[in-house]
Amino acid sequence: MALKSTSSGKHVLDTAIYIAVGIYNDGLSNVIRLMQNLGMKIGTNCYNFCVETDERRIKYSERSLTDAAKEARLLLKSSRKEEEEASINLDGQMYGAAIAD
Repeated sequence: MALKSTSSGKHVLDTAIYIAVGIYNDGLSNVIRLMQNLGMKIGTNCYNFCVETDERRIKYSERSLTDAAKEARLLLKSSRKEEEEASINLDGQMYGAAIAD
């Protein structure tokens, strides 16, 4: 709706932002409301697609919020940090004063 390469004007940009924020916050059910406000007919395929997509989005977000997923992310983060610190320590040993002697 709003191209990145050319300016479409403030009104078009504001509309695109409102649509993007609505989809981010409420999912595709916001698109259905937008279509209703524009007087468009909503078919069964459009409705089913929006409902299924919203359900899938909610399912994935709930799964990512589980305690096991949080713990796994923390463990991964700590292991990456340890590897990074080990790499920094190794680099520090290789690049010191009087190493070439």
